[in-house]
Amino acid sequence: MGHKANPLAVRLINKKNWESKWFANRRNFGRILVEDVLIRRLVEKIVGHVGAIAKIIIERQGEMTTVNIHTGRPGVLIGRSGQATIELKKKIETEFNLKPVNIKINIIEVKNPNLSAILLAKEVAGQLSRRLHYRRVGKKTIDKAVAAGAKGIRLILAGRLGGAEIARTEKFQQGSIPASTFRQDIDFARVDAKTTYGTIGIKVYLYQGEKGEKNVNA
Repeated sequence: MGHKANPLAVRLINKKNWESKWFANRRNFGRILVEDVLIRRLVEKIVGHVGAIAKIIIERQGEMTTVNIHTGRPGVLIGRSGQATIELKKKIETEFNLKPVNIKINIIEVKNPNLSAILLAKEVAGQLSRRLHYRRVGKKTIDKAVAAGAKGIRLILAGRLGGAEIARTEKFQQGSIPASTFRQDIDFARVDAKTTYGTIGIKVYLYQGEKGEKNVNA
């Protein structure tokens, strides 16, 4: 049987980067790692349903913690006069007992949401949860990504599609997806859609072309 590796994990050295950037000794490593996971869950719980969050990168230097939130809707997360960001910061401080001077939140805009696999997957999940037909959703998603400049996209839906009694898998693809060629830049996301018929799994592979080799020693 074949075993499929996560396209992001196998490209960490050349094409991708870690979403947690810090160093810790053996005693503190586990505690900090769990705290990163809980911070991401808290941010997703508070603003994930309206903020179109692509990724959350956490950087630590000394006692300073910086949370970089990449989103397709920065105006929603910032709010009027930055009020939404201030409230989010206060909730993180309260939840994790952090001093105000030791936490910083940056809102970073995703220039083209239609070229982000996770944002496309979340949009598909939202549409399926609202009971839109999966074929229409799939074709529309493919067209949007190609129109935005993607060289290839693959969308996989698995579950009780359309309320069918037996679960099945449907694939939508346009262009090429060279997932086995590590020098090619492949974006990948997996999201679950909660529907009245059960959970539908969503996978998105997005190919934007080959990028220059990254110098890991720089």
